[in-house]
Formats: sequence, C-alpha cells, structure tokens
Amino acid sequence: MLIKVITLSFNSALGCFDDSKLQEFLKNCEVISIRDHFFVRNEVPFLSLVIRYFPIRQELDPNLLPQGKRDESWRSTLGESEMGLFNILRDWRLKRSKKEGYPPYGYSNCARE
Repeated sequence: MLIKVITLSFNSALGCFDDSKLQEFLKNCEVISIRDHFFVRNEVPFLSLVIRYFPIRQELDPNLLPQGKRDESWRSTLGESEMGLFNILRDWRLKRSKKEGYPPYGYSNCARE
C-alpha cells in the first residue's frame, strides 16, 4: 500500500476545485481510502487529499505494459487441471491482498510526485 497527498486549489473562475491532477493520478491506481482536509491560505480555499492506494495490476491493462515484455511461457507448463488451481489461488491472493491493504503483485509505475 502506498500513500499520496494531493492538494487542490479553488478555481474562482470555474467556481470549483481544479481536480485535473487528481483525475490523472487515479487512472493508474486502485484507491483504498481518501481522507480530505480543507484549509484556507491567503483567502484561497484548498483541499488536501490523503490517498491510500495500490497500483493497478499491469496484467489487467496490456496498454500499461511495455511492448514485447510480457513473458507467458510459464503457461505452457501447466495442464488444464493445474490452470484451474492456479486461477483459484490467484483469486484468493487478490481478495486477501485487498483485505490486508497491499498489492497482490509487484508495483507498476504509478504516478508519483
């Protein structure tokens, strides 16, 4: 699990907080929780968000993988019954990791500042 703090400033021309940084960040992350903190500085409202998250599994979105880097040669070593067991274990690992608050696989290059 990782933590990210994003601070949004109020845009008086739009009449709302500019959340473009937040939207971009959320494209590559699965959010566990968000806590918000409101404050005013020099008469300008700000909203700070503390985000607990983990990166999206790259296996779910092939567009996040570098071309030609995905090695799936291991699949040929599993038979049909073994593949069923593999899928059961993979699903269990995903559920357990969400419950415990950590990523089920290695970290991706999720946006970090």
